[in-house]
Amino acid sequence: MQVTSFTPQSTDGIHKYRKDGKLDCQWSLVDLNTGREIVIVRTYWPGSTCYACVWTHDPLGYGGGGGRAGGGGYCKQSAAVADALGAAGFKFDSAIAGVGMTAIDDALKAIAHHVGLRSRFVIIKANA
Repeated sequence: MQVTSFTPQSTDGIHKYRKDGKLDCQWSLVDLNTGREIVIVRTYWPGSTCYACVWTHDPLGYGGGGGRAGGGGYCKQSAAVADALGAAGFKFDSAIAGVGMTAIDDALKAIAHHVGLRSRFVIIKANA
């Protein structure tokens, strides 16, 4: 998987996807050269719909996006994260929506490679 393009987007409106008190999981892509978070991804489960928020920082630029996934029969977390990454301005050469949780890690690894972090990064996952 590769990032084919990225254009940072404003975080306006992301608040409607953030569900305080219903945090499910957070992924942080950390640059080991600087110790800084480059991308933060969070999923929320307030009910049967999964919501996701993405925030981007340097060297990508400051921005973010939100997404959601409802219904059934597929991985809602990867679908919500795919929606949020798209809203944040990311385009990938393959789909991650609804295909499983490892797709989220694959997308973050692709972002790390996109910014030149070939092996100097870590993805930290924290379950709520």
